[in-house]
Formats: sequence, structure tokens, C-alpha cells
Amino acid sequence: MATDAPFELRAMFNPAYYRRVADLLAAEHSDFDRKRFLAIATTGLADLTLIQRMRRTTDAANATLPNDFPATITILQRIAPCLPPGFT
Repeated sequence: MATDAPFELRAMFNPAYYRRVADLLAAEHSDFDRKRFLAIATTGLADLTLIQRMRRTTDAANATLPNDFPATITILQRIAPCLPPGFT
């Protein structure tokens, strides 16, 4: 009897997901460094656990969004409804 491999939550944080997030952030913030965000978020992605991928997302956002907390929160609130549903 064949079984499908179980879905791993970490698979949701994949290169396509990060490209989508980068597109959304770029649309909301004119100075957003898409290339840097993607480099930080996706480097070594295959070897990262779910928690490490989530942390990497935070690191990439911190490195590329404004240092102004209220401005960054506004950007993140604007893109949140556009993110794929699920564990985000």
C-alpha cells in the first residue's frame, strides 16, 4: 500500500513564497531591496527547519524594511491580507 509523504509545514516557506512576499513589500515600500531580501531569506533554505525559516523571514524583513517601527508595522499590515492563507 503506497502512502504519500507527509506535508511538512516548513515547505510553505519556499522560494515562491519569498518571491511573493518580496513583490508585496516592494509594492508598499519604494526603497525596499528585493534582491537583498531574497538573498537573506532563501540562502541555505533547503537545510533549514520550520523555526529557522521563520527566523530567516524576520531577519530578511529587518534587514530590508525601515528602521521606523510604526512605518514597518504599517507596511506589514498592508501586505498581510495578500499573503497566502495558512501558517503565516
